[in-house]
Amino acid sequence: MLTIAHDAAANTSFCGKTNRSAEALRHHQELLDRYLCSHKIRNHSDKTQKREEAFLNGWFEQFGFLTWEAMAPIIGRQNMIDYANTLIDAELAAITVIKIFHSAIQLA
Repeated sequence: MLTIAHDAAANTSFCGKTNRSAEALRHHQELLDRYLCSHKIRNHSDKTQKREEAFLNGWFEQFGFLTWEAMAPIIGRQNMIDYANTLIDAELAAITVIKIFHSAIQLA
């Protein structure tokens, strides 16, 4: 889960946003929780639900995005492309990139 950083430099996201408020982080978590709840509604397996939750929480934490930043029409798309290119540059197999990236695409 993303947290409020006390150091402004540590609180700068990939999108260049700074100083996340507690309200913004709470809203982000609510959106993410509701998306993850949709897996239960769609009757996905526990394994799928846990995999999606682990991936998305890790992804948002690693890149410092909030949900609406990842879904932004222009910058969000560019961030997704950059992320995909990072996976490709790591020389992962195409099917691995697709599996990893699938979760992020579904949310956006």
